[in-house]
Amino acid sequence: MRRMPVRQELLHAEAVLRTAMLASDIDTLDSLLSPELIFIGPHGEISTKADDIAMHRSGRLRLTVLFTQPLVLAVTGRVAVTVVDANLAGSVDGVGFEGLFRYTRTWICDEHHHWQVLTAVCVPVANAG
Repeated sequence: MRRMPVRQELLHAEAVLRTAMLASDIDTLDSLLSPELIFIGPHGEISTKADDIAMHRSGRLRLTVLFTQPLVLAVTGRVAVTVVDANLAGSVDGVGFEGLFRYTRTWICDEHHHWQVLTAVCVPVANAG
């Protein structure tokens, strides 16, 4: 099977991640998140892959809207960075939220051309302009 161009692979990976987050699809999230994942949330909290999976599995995190727009793709070798704006709505521990957030993700690619998120930072965007 012929491999997609790397930028297309990353756009596909972002789309699959979006769908998995919205559905709390644990198996797909497990596949897309590196075991060494470090996630910095919108309030500065630091989470691991296990923390992120647990939030989805328990239902503590529920996303009802997740629309993303990739802004930037930077690729060098087996490392890539994506910057994505996401309109989000949902709840954490039963407390609702909604807004525009910017995710910066560092993706790494293994020898089988499988991309995983190594780090991610999510910040609220006060003004979309």
